[in-house]
Amino acid sequence: VEGKITYNGHELTEFVPQRTCAYISQNDVHEGQMTVRETLDFSGRCQGVGTRYEMLAELVRRERSAGIKPDPEIDAFMKAAAMQGQQASVVTDYVIK
Repeated sequence: VEGKITYNGHELTEFVPQRTCAYISQNDVHEGQMTVRETLDFSGRCQGVGTRYEMLAELVRRERSAGIKPDPEIDAFMKAAAMQGQQASVVTDYVIK
C-alpha cells in the first residue's frame, strides 16, 4: 500500500496536530466572568498560533499601520449583555457556539 496522508490538504510536517484539532465536550465550561473576547484571547494564548505565526505577525503589522485598535465599547456591550447567574442566554449561546 502506498499513498500520502494529509489533513485538509496539509502534510504532517506542515502543521501541529495537537494545535489543529481537539475534543470539545457538549457541556459549556465557559468562565462566566470573562467576556467572549477575553475567553478567545485566553484560549489563543493557551493554544498558541502554531504554524500561522507569520500570518498573525503580518495581521498585527497591518492593524498597527492602519491605526486599528480594539473597540472598548464591544467589551462593555458583552459584559452588559451577560446575564448574571445564568448558565446560558440567547446572546452567549449564539456568540459562543
